[in-house]
Amino acid sequence: MLPLIVGIFLLALSVFMISANIYALRAERIYLEVLGEELLSSLYQEIDYQEYFFGESMNVSTGARRWLPFQCSILMQNVNESARVMVGKAYIKSANCDSGRMTLVLSKEVSLPFQPGFLDGFTPQVNAVISGGVQRTRS
Repeated sequence: MLPLIVGIFLLALSVFMISANIYALRAERIYLEVLGEELLSSLYQEIDYQEYFFGESMNVSTGARRWLPFQCSILMQNVNESARVMVGKAYIKSANCDSGRMTLVLSKEVSLPFQPGFLDGFTPQVNAVISGGVQRTRS
């Protein structure tokens, strides 16, 4: 009877430790997504509102959405400047701009709360893909 109780206890402890590690990885991914959304939001704060609301620029349509094109060179320059001030160990793995629609891949190395001894040098890397742009709201 005692081996069964010890076995169940060890199984429950193992499940708890694995769940805590998975939760830590998911929490870091959510953190990266929030960080990326804030970064994208700050990039698009520099739009020319006169051009946005009254301009005659051609929309870039993808399905049912119409995106307002921006100059990608300006957005990429702002991404490079923002990359220098990233908090923690997070960094921009890649950035892509297509007709003013920005896609960022943020990455961060995470230490697990319950890491077995045989994985001492292992630090998993969490990635988050964030994409956005400015939609045309007028017809």
